[in-house]
Amino acid sequence: MFNLLPEVEKKKILQEYNVRRGIVFFVFLCVSLGIALVGIFPSYVLSSIKLKEVKDNVSLVQQSSLFQEAGQLNKDLSQANIKLTALQADAPSVLIGDLFSRVIEHKVVGVRLNGLMYKKGATKDSSIVSLSGVAKNRESLSNFASELKKEPLFKNISLPVSSFAKDSNAEFTLQITGSF
Repeated sequence: MFNLLPEVEKKKILQEYNVRRGIVFFVFLCVSLGIALVGIFPSYVLSSIKLKEVKDNVSLVQQSSLFQEAGQLNKDLSQANIKLTALQADAPSVLIGDLFSRVIEHKVVGVRLNGLMYKKGATKDSSIVSLSGVAKNRESLSNFASELKKEPLFKNISLPVSSFAKDSNAEFTLQITGSF
């Protein structure tokens, strides 16, 4: 029956049909938004009340004397830490016992050590270890000094020429300088 109508009437009917369809879609959209707003409104009210309560609790805690004392304690602790770091001495890079062990490890046959002495220098690179002992001969004393020079921790090995004066049973004093 729709096909029997003239073209002008067909266009009017299609236009009216599209308008009605648009109105139904718009009504459906408005009803959906209304339902969504009604569903979200209680959650919004509840969350705004909770937010207000939390803000009130935070302001009460910040105004409390314990919170203010905690702030003062934090300031005092940071000042104490600054003072402690200023007073704290630098930890030695090598322990004295380890240092003496390294010296003894390089001892060769024919050398007898009588004494080890450590003297901390004013700067980090000026600490001194003094060794005293008796060498069986010049060669063993020379070997001992060359073995000590192989140690990367020791910067300078000072062996006086007078230690080589005796042929056998030569008493010596050797000084090792380094950063320890």
